[in-house]
Amino acid sequence: MASELRVDKIKPVDGVSTDSGNNRYGGGIIQVVQSYGNGAETQTSSTSYVATGTAATITPKFSTSKIMVEVMGGTCSPYQNQGMNVSVYRSINGGSFTALHGVSGRPSNSLWRVYCNSGRVQMGCAIKVLDAPATTNSVEYKVYIASIGGNGCQFNNHFYDHASITLTENSA
Repeated sequence: MASELRVDKIKPVDGVSTDSGNNRYGGGIIQVVQSYGNGAETQTSSTSYVATGTAATITPKFSTSKIMVEVMGGTCSPYQNQGMNVSVYRSINGGSFTALHGVSGRPSNSLWRVYCNSGRVQMGCAIKVLDAPATTNSVEYKVYIASIGGNGCQFNNHFYDHASITLTENSA
């Protein structure tokens, strides 16, 4: 006999703690979305952030939900004696994209960075950030990159090194 349990929300017995300072809290998992984007390489020498093709969209079930955003992989490669910043931006209901870095309790310039002093370095990135979009409209999260120094950098710079982006809606 197969059993199935269906509920609207899952919360810890003692409730979900309230966000404070640098701490963000979430409860039970409601839904998960994962994407590998378009897998295309993004190359730029811009010191301002530019969008990559790595993105995913989720429609939260509740406006109180928190979204855990995880970016893994995506070989990052700044040019010799340069660096690169990697961050995640979000768009709510098709609006303009806004950065998740620089928000209270988060790094001011990026969510991940790499710098090389000589030669050239290639490595995957790992970003994990808890967001509170406060909406039940669709929310698109997209990876953005920027060169440190202006000489250039690449994201997903190998044919088979596609970054993944995973969005997990948590009750709050």
